[in-house]
Amino acid sequence: MAKKYNLLMLDDDHDDRHITESFFVDKDYDMNVQFLDESDRVISFLEDAANEGTLPHLILLDLNMPRKNGFEVLKELKSHPQFRQIPVVIISGTAFMEEVKDCYLLGANSFIQKPFTDQLTQKKIETFVAYWFEIAELPQVQSEPNIAL
Repeated sequence: MAKKYNLLMLDDDHDDRHITESFFVDKDYDMNVQFLDESDRVISFLEDAANEGTLPHLILLDLNMPRKNGFEVLKELKSHPQFRQIPVVIISGTAFMEEVKDCYLLGANSFIQKPFTDQLTQKKIETFVAYWFEIAELPQVQSEPNIAL
């Protein structure tokens, strides 16, 4: 990865956050990974990031979040004029077909079921990084003040 990327992970599971953070540190990826466990604060978090010039290039979003679930957050993100272009990858412990379908209908860019072993977790994260940060072209994120609706 030649470019430094910003990744935002919305997940209230501290173990999942620790595993993800440890993986990026162990692999020495030049990536700024930020974590948010308060789903109802995502827009204000992104507004602050826009003002600081640190908008994420990609958002990982857990479906099972307290306060606002992943569906609500996804809908909010994809209807926001400034943040809707940021790709959102859904992560969930389950992959029920109706949930997967609903996520794509709401604008998710990908859906990943959380693996159940350390080996599968490492393989999925490696594949995720290779695809999103080495193969795919991510949109240029705009770091400008909030655009009024």
